[in-house]
Amino acid sequence: MPNLLIMRHGEAAHHEDDFARPLSEKGRNDVSDIAEKIKMWGIGRATIISSNSVRTKETTSILVEKLSDFS
Repeated sequence: MPNLLIMRHGEAAHHEDDFARPLSEKGRNDVSDIAEKIKMWGIGRATIISSNSVRTKETTSILVEKLSDFS
């Protein structure tokens, strides 16, 4: 049965331009932790739909990196 997982980007650092805000160190660590939980849940292949903001691209990149060896 298909699964739907909705998640928000990790915590973002402060920046004048909201669209350009990168993840904070805590945000990067949180996303890595969530990726480990997703592995435990057994969710394999996924389609990711994301905005082009810096923080969501970083979040997606971390998820792809952490989950790329999981199938």
